[in-house]
Parts: sequence; C-alpha cells; structure tokens
Amino acid sequence: QDHKIDLTRSFFIGDNECDILAGRNAGCKSVLVLTGKGNMIKDELEEKNITPDLITPNILTAVEKIII
Repeated sequence: QDHKIDLTRSFFIGDNECDILAGRNAGCKSVLVLTGKGNMIKDELEEKNITPDLITPNILTAVEKIII
C-alpha cells in the first residue's frame, strides 16, 4: 500500500514451490524459472496440481514474456 503496487498486475518470479505459492497467495501471477531448483521441482509441482502462470527457462526470458 505504501508503494502503491497493484498486486493483480504484478509477477512473482522464483525457482521453488514456496515462490509460486507466495505469488499466488499475494494475488500476483507466478512465474517458475527452470534455473536453480526450478527444473528439479517442475514435475513435483505438477503432481501437487500447483500450476504457475508461466514457466520459462530463465529470468531473462520471464522478463521478456512479461513486458511483451
């Protein structure tokens, strides 16, 4: 509120389940990057029916897709 951030228009980017859930809980769109732990947990997320809004190979690709 102090910074006037519209969470519904924001993205939470991360490589872990807790990042995807934090984004979802905050009302943001979630992005799983497959660097770091992301590639290892992708199948785990599918098994748990946790679906990020976007999956990208790295943060640069995530940013490119967000700003397009």
